[in-house]
Amino acid sequence: MQFINQAVKTAQAIGEMGRVEPSEFEDAEARALTALSEVWPSLALVNVEGPPEIADLADQVANALKTEGAKARIAHHASEMQPELIEASRMRWSTQREFTDAARRVLSLGADDLARS
Repeated sequence: MQFINQAVKTAQAIGEMGRVEPSEFEDAEARALTALSEVWPSLALVNVEGPPEIADLADQVANALKTEGAKARIAHHASEMQPELIEASRMRWSTQREFTDAARRVLSLGADDLARS
């Protein structure tokens, strides 16, 4: 749960980079980088504690966030890159959704096992 919460917080911070005035961009970028750096500890926890499928998807979410952040920075300096940023955002959202769906399946399986014992 901590991982997905941090991933959502990071995605929001990255999105903010595209909504701020040019004079506020550096601060927004710093907030996004801080949020992204806070993803790694929870990612490490998922990689240690989660089943391989969940760990792999968590890695994909983290990489998608990193890519989206980089595209947001580039798009700020080169507006013709907006389509690439939009595609990166879509990819991150899709990957995040896959992670969430897989985590729900795993959690419901665990709950079913507890109910049977």
